[in-house]
Amino acid sequence: MKILEISELKLYVQKFQTKDLRQLRYFLDIKVARSKKQIIFSQRKYVLKILSEVGMLGYKKSGFANVCQLQAAAILGGRGAFR
Repeated sequence: MKILEISELKLYVQKFQTKDLRQLRYFLDIKVARSKKQIIFSQRKYVLKILSEVGMLGYKKSGFANVCQLQAAAILGGRGAFR
């Protein structure tokens, strides 16, 4: 995008009223948590909603997720955690 186009876009956007919605908490049923060092996205609420809709809420979890977390930790070199 050229500088002139960006300037024109900024002028155009000023025509609309905007509202500060403060810090983002949820977006499309995904929980967003922030700290100074990281942003964490959690789909727990979304997954529970889907499991409830298909009648699988009482099922036990499998070991598959643990394998994924171990693989991700190996790829990232042990940095951070997936949640």
